[in-house]
Amino acid sequence: MKNQTVGTVRRCAVGAVLAAAGILSSGLLAYAPSALASSPAKAVVAVPLKPNKVIMIDIARAGNRMVAVGERGVVFNSDDDGATWTALRTETTRTLTSVAFADAKIGVTVGHGGAIFRTEDGGTTWAAVIIDAIGTDSLLSVTAMGGQVFAAVGSFGKFFVSSDGGRTWVQKTAVDADFDRHIFALIPTGEYWFLAGETGNISRTRDQGNTWDILPAPYNGSFFGAVRAKDGALLAYGMRGNIWYSGDDGITWRQVKTDTTIGFNGARLLDDGTLVFVGNTGIVAVSRDNGKTVKVQRSAKGTGFGSVVQNSKGELVYASEAGVGILDRSLWAE
Repeated sequence: MKNQTVGTVRRCAVGAVLAAAGILSSGLLAYAPSALASSPAKAVVAVPLKPNKVIMIDIARAGNRMVAVGERGVVFNSDDDGATWTALRTETTRTLTSVAFADAKIGVTVGHGGAIFRTEDGGTTWAAVIIDAIGTDSLLSVTAMGGQVFAAVGSFGKFFVSSDGGRTWVQKTAVDADFDRHIFALIPTGEYWFLAGETGNISRTRDQGNTWDILPAPYNGSFFGAVRAKDGALLAYGMRGNIWYSGDDGITWRQVKTDTTIGFNGARLLDDGTLVFVGNTGIVAVSRDNGKTVKVQRSAKGTGFGSVVQNSKGELVYASEAGVGILDRSLWAE
């Protein structure tokens, strides 16, 4: 898998990689509840497994712990701000695409083949959650929406919500009954949840997915995510260097100049209000004006980034096609 970019691995539900993974389409089932999670399973320490030898897709904070997920069901944990890492294997060999935490203990990770795991100890152990309605479809993102609420989205319009910390899940309709596009992210912004998806799909809901506003698509390519700026502006990002800015909750959009055609896979709002976007071939874009403009640089190593998170020291820790590590400050700090 080393010859694949992070973006390709995360979005394997698209095209040939999806077929190769054996991931099949299935119709939407309205409001189908899941089974309960099993009791927490002991994660197995993978030895040897170096943190720079595994493709890692996403990274999140669980209190002061860094938790990264990636290929072959691997989880890396760090309790020293990303200086050292402990490798764990979950009960799947499928790629884990996304991880999120409601607090320092309760977290969820999702992935290919309908994989969902939850933790109650900050990522030390993980328990599988079985949801029949997913089948073998890929889940591409999970987000902590506030309190014990999580939302998971994925291929062919799959959309699930949990209100009990990931123990049980309810399937909901994304956008409308005919919607079958891949969903790459669902983010909370206060009043709304925003959906970012394939072929320029941007939609929003204010009632946890019961009803939707279909917003005008600013371009026809896929959005791989969105992030809220400190002043409330919304930034959606995706293919070919696209970053789009909305100051009115998605009603109107304008393109942010990036001067690159490299795709962006992840973004993070930092404690000081800085926005950092990361993507393929080591691309890093930084905004200090709430997304109105960005400065783009590229890592000398050219490593494709999937996601970044800020540690307790204020550093940025990344998940990438070359594993996990601390991002060079020259790429993002003043």
